[in-house]
Amino acid sequence: MREKGVGEYVKAFRKSRHLGKQIVYVHTQRQKKARFAQLDPPPAPEIQAILGHLGIPGLYTHQARAISLIRAGQNVVVATPTASGKTLVYNIPVLEKFLKNPSSRALYVFPLKALAQDQLRSFNHLTGAMAAESVPSAFIYDGDTSQYERAK
Repeated sequence: MREKGVGEYVKAFRKSRHLGKQIVYVHTQRQKKARFAQLDPPPAPEIQAILGHLGIPGLYTHQARAISLIRAGQNVVVATPTASGKTLVYNIPVLEKFLKNPSSRALYVFPLKALAQDQLRSFNHLTGAMAAESVPSAFIYDGDTSQYERAK
């Protein structure tokens, strides 16, 4: 089954008896070519291997800039569209710290349980390419966490 493009959905909305009259303006913006940047210093070989394993050819410019600022101890806010790589912005520095010091810890705070679950899956997917003995543990601690899990 072929996926529909955004243009096909817009056409369907415009043709809709109920929604078509409510659409007052449509603007199509040309696709921009992705811009990539290198980290200086480059990420650890383990992280480069993870990115390669996941088919990520490089970091977008906003990711590299944010990671560089985080590495320098700066506070960073990244506000970009869905699927633009925000998760890598904070996971790469955390993994870099962990690889240097396996006893290091990170606390992630998410405003929604579903988002926390999604981010845990992303983290586990990201670290799934690491050697088993060097994978950091990640857990969710919220109101649904059992007493047994809390004790762990």
